[in-house]
Amino acid sequence: MKNVYDSVELGAKRIGHGVALLKSEQEIKEFSKRKVLLEICPKSNVQTKAIKCLEDLDIELLKQYNVPYLINTDNRTVTGTTLIKEYRLLLENNLISMDEIKRINKEAIGYTFIDKSEIELLMKKIL
Repeated sequence: MKNVYDSVELGAKRIGHGVALLKSEQEIKEFSKRKVLLEICPKSNVQTKAIKCLEDLDIELLKQYNVPYLINTDNRTVTGTTLIKEYRLLLENNLISMDEIKRINKEAIGYTFIDKSEIELLMKKIL
């Protein structure tokens, strides 16, 4: 976890592969304060054994502490997945809802790597 905190201290606003954070409620509270987005790649996290099973993602805990998060694919050619498949996997296992998928995607716009004017345009289009 030290590398994650070092990244945040250096100004990172998004953390990829930070599922180790989910093992500690204290770590989650800290992320909540800093409003750092956590990227979650469900299939990759299981394949790499970062988590034992999908339930270890504990999305409810992230929601409880208002930690921004987003579902991603990681390396699609290695994992053999797509974003649609990742969403379906979480939906079928009752780990997320369609409303939650919409919410996290809207919230994630603020964490994109585009300039503020483009963010504002994008927000206007979807809202």
